[in-house]
Parts: sequence; structure tokens; C-alpha cells
Amino acid sequence: MNIVLIAVDTLRSDALSCYGNPKPTSPHIDRLARRGALLENFYSVGNCTHPGFTSLASGMYPESSRVVSHWTRVSPPDELPMIAQYFADAGFNTAAVDNLYDGWRPKHPYYPWFRRGFSSYGYPPGQGHYRPGADVSKMACEWLRSKPPQPFLLFIHYWDTHAPYNKAPHRFYRFYDGNDPCDPRLDYMPPEVRERQRRIFGRPITDPGYVVAAYHAETAYVDDCLGALLSRLAKLGLTDETMVVVTSDHGDIMSVPRSALGRLWCFCHIGLNEDCLRIPLIMAGPGIAEAATLKHRFQLVDLLPTLLDLAGIPKRIELDGRSFSAALSGGQAEGRDELYFSENTYQKQRAVLAWAWKYMRMEARYDSMAPRCLYNLERDPLETVNLSDAEPKVARRMEELLHGHVSRTTRGAPDPLVVQDVTSTI
Repeated sequence: MNIVLIAVDTLRSDALSCYGNPKPTSPHIDRLARRGALLENFYSVGNCTHPGFTSLASGMYPESSRVVSHWTRVSPPDELPMIAQYFADAGFNTAAVDNLYDGWRPKHPYYPWFRRGFSSYGYPPGQGHYRPGADVSKMACEWLRSKPPQPFLLFIHYWDTHAPYNKAPHRFYRFYDGNDPCDPRLDYMPPEVRERQRRIFGRPITDPGYVVAAYHAETAYVDDCLGALLSRLAKLGLTDETMVVVTSDHGDIMSVPRSALGRLWCFCHIGLNEDCLRIPLIMAGPGIAEAATLKHRFQLVDLLPTLLDLAGIPKRIELDGRSFSAALSGGQAEGRDELYFSENTYQKQRAVLAWAWKYMRMEARYDSMAPRCLYNLERDPLETVNLSDAEPKVARRMEELLHGHVSRTTRGAPDPLVVQDVTSTI
């Protein structure tokens, strides 16, 4: 069995048609979901790329890996194995086509732990930190055409759905239903957001629906690029023996603004609201039941142990994540009763979700922010009514859950959210 692991940066699950978007944004991913399994309630571990990808690659929460921030100077322990190390040691040919940090190299440090275990790790040619999805797919297809020894693990990272949403070819901008995106009567975006969108699109955008439609254009573009990759697998006769996995590192806030650092934000990823945490996971290939839908809740930390199970590779250490491989073939799955999240890039914050309660706690003082927030997601899916004072028993129970999580994952070491500084000063 081969594995093609695809991470689409900043992709919300509800941007995809197969997750309920009424716009036809993802025909190729939709077809992949129909021949495989779709996880309805899959979550990141936070709101930024480096902690998210590290959890995907290691099966560990950020507190365990020590990678709690984007642009961090802290590396995970050398003895913490990453996904490609497992597969390389099991005889897999390992390669990556990344779009993550090559362009940032002059300003930010290199992140060597992402390379651990890969025999080939490349970036599409060009300048800057963003390369178009078509270039990413082209490089991945060229690697596949080279007829690499099988079995193989190929990791591919697309960046198109990351802001700004003005990068896709013009033909993909077809989802806006409004009449005039600059209509002054629609001017209800926060001023800083409106000004940023004016600079991005070169016109005084007032309708946030136009920006959402642009995000959907980027989603459709990356789906088209992914379609080219799937077509190449089929032409090479690899479809039946290759597991394709599509997921993300985190989501993005859309047109419902969120409070952080004293003001309102949207069309970015800051904070631990559901916007930034709910991501897709679709898996299709050998051993995966067709048209399966899993409703249990899982997180990025659970993906590595699942892939190891499916490939018959033993774990080297005890992981924070746990496998749901049995459910992918039609068996039973025990979902997570609690899911944990953290942020240390823009602000220090933790959260726990124990359905239907979501509890968010600031780990440092921010005068404009509520230090504790409690939401009932069943009654309040947009997280607008803070019940931390109205439901003190529930809030205390959620505090205890967070305390237990930190104790388990730090394993007696200092809490990284306490000892490490935030890495961005926006």
C-alpha cells in the first residue's frame, strides 16, 4: 500500500461541497469522499501551521512536542519520531512536496523536524513563500512519473486557501451571488479588515460575502490542482493500491468576526473558536469502506496512529493520539470524549471541548478579553453567549479537564505555554 498525504493549509471543512457547502467548490474531493471515508467532526489542535503539522507528523499534542507556536525557535526532542521516520524504517520510499517555509528562510529559522525521515523533500521552484497549487501538483506528479520504488509515502502541502484569497486564476472566482461587492450599505466589516481587503483586491470591498466567495474560489482552485494529482495516480495504475488522505492544519475565521487582542478579526486564524479548529479529513484507498461517514470526534493527533495501524507499522512510543482504523473498514470506533486545543502564536490560550460544552481560557492577561469563556455548542454553535458565570459547575469541571490534560502532556516538564513567549506581535 502507498500513502499520499495531502494537507491543504487553512481549509475549513465547510468550504467543501461534501461537508455541506451549497457551492460546487470541490468536485474532485467529493468523488474521493464517495469512494472512501469522511470524518464529519475532525479537529485541529490549534490555530496555526507549525503546531498543527507537528501534531499530524508526531501524533502528539503541542504540549508534548513543545511546538506550541508558529515561527517557534523550539524544536521537538530528537527522540520524538516523525511520520516519515516510521515509514522509512518500514521500507517505504518517502518524499514531500512542501509549500511551508522555504520562502520564509531569510526571516525565520529552518524547521528541520519536518524533514525527518524523508529521502526527498522539495519545494516548487520560484520566489517567495507561496507557490501556486498547480506548481505543487506538477512537482508531485513528476515525482510519481519517475516510478519511485513502492511502497511510498508522499506528503503534499498546498497553501492556496491561506489568506489573502486573491491568488487563484480568474475563472475560479465564480461563487459571489451579490450585485455590488462595494455597496456602501453593506459596510459592516471591522475597519481594519475592510482596509486590508481593499489593499488585497484593489477596490473598496464592503460586502464580506465577496471575501467568503473568494475563499471558496481558492478552495475550488486547489481542488482542481488535486484533481490533476488524482488523475496522474489513475494513469499510472496506482489508484487501487494507494491510500489518499486529505486534511488541513487549521481553519479560518470567515464573516462572523471574533474578538482577540482588543479588537475584532475575520478572514484570518486567531483564537480557538470553532472557525479555526474544524477541518476536513477524507481517506480513500485499500481497506477503507466506500461512502463511509464517521460522526465521532477525532483530532490531528489521531491521524498518525491510524495510518500506522493501516500500514501494519508498530508505534515506537506511547502517542497522545489513538487509532480509529477499525472504523474506516466498517468496524466500531470510540471517539474522543474531550478534545484539547492551544495557541501561543498571537496570544496564550487553551480550550477543551466536551460535547456540547466548549471552554476557553486565557493563559496570560489580556485586558480586553474575557479570561474564561464557556459555550454550549448545541444551543450556540457560533459561540456568542459566554456562560462561564451562569454555569459555574460546568466551568469548574472543564477547568479540571484542562488541568489534567496539561499534566499528562507536559509529563513533569515546564508548561511550554508558560515558559515560551508568543511569536507574533500583530
